[in-house]
Amino acid sequence: NIVFNLIGAGVFGKTEEDSIEDFKNVYDFEEAFMKPFAPEKPATVKTPARLPTRKPAISGK
Repeated sequence: NIVFNLIGAGVFGKTEEDSIEDFKNVYDFEEAFMKPFAPEKPATVKTPARLPTRKPAISGK
C-alpha cells in the first residue's frame, strides 16, 4: 500500500496495468525485516552451586 500512497503523493508514477492487487501477499513484513535482525538469545550459563571462598591475604607485619 505504501507504493500507492507514494503514487498518490506524486512521488511514483503508474501505468494503467498497475494495481494495488499486484502487491498483495508479496512478502510478510515480519519475516523479511524483523526476524533476520532479531537478537539471538544468549546461551544459558550454569553457575556453580557454591562459589569457592577466598583465602585472606597474608600480611607481612
